Amino acid sequence: MKKLPNFTPKAIEAIQIAREAAEENETYVIDINYLCYGILATKTDEIFDILVRSKIDIEAIESYVLTLIDLNKNFPQQNSEKFTFSIDANRVIEIAHAIANKYDHDYLGLEHLFLAFSQYSNSPINGYCREMQIDPHTILAAIKKDFLELSEPLTFTPEPQINNIDENFEQNVNKLEYLSRFAINFNELVIQKKIDNIIGRDAEVKQICEILCQKKKIILF
Repeated sequence: MKKLPNFTPKAIEAIQIAREAAEENETYVIDINYLCYGILATKTDEIFDILVRSKIDIEAIESYVLTLIDLNKNFPQQNSEKFTFSIDANRVIEIAHAIANKYDHDYLGLEHLFLAFSQYSNSPINGYCREMQIDPHTILAAIKKDFLELSEPLTFTPEPQINNIDENFEQNVNKLEYLSRFAINFNELVIQKKIDNIIGRDAEVKQICEILCQKKKIILF
């Protein structure tokens, strides 16, 4: 059984926005519309670029999702004191996990969630596409091309031969010696608390974490 990927900072942000929107409407159930709204509300340039290339009006689809949220206010809500995902929202997240595992991605990002929305027939993305007579396969193709198919494949370093262990050990020791002489070990400085805490750079820290979570590091969210 494959392990479930962790969420990237942007994916966590989208879920948090969805949760806050549900809380504003006095419900503890985060349904598929809230989740979709959370993704759109992150204002991620790459996702918006895919929508534009798919001939989808960004403001129009946001309005469409908000309309669905307003309509669902009239339905009875589940009584609970903690937030839960609806069946549809859970299904989308399961599809996103499966996509991340398929491409050997360690982290589940907005691209996986958005692709899951495009594949799930009951999603607001597909509902909007049907209403506007837009082929949802254009979104699927754009996401796969930009985020998935160009991902770096996993590479495995073969184990060293027994007779080369001593030689490799000496080489590694020499490398560490040069690194300690000509480079600064910031990890060690952080452990020793010799570097000040980062203040007022929350957005930049989140962006760096998002980049490091990506398989293809050139994607800048």
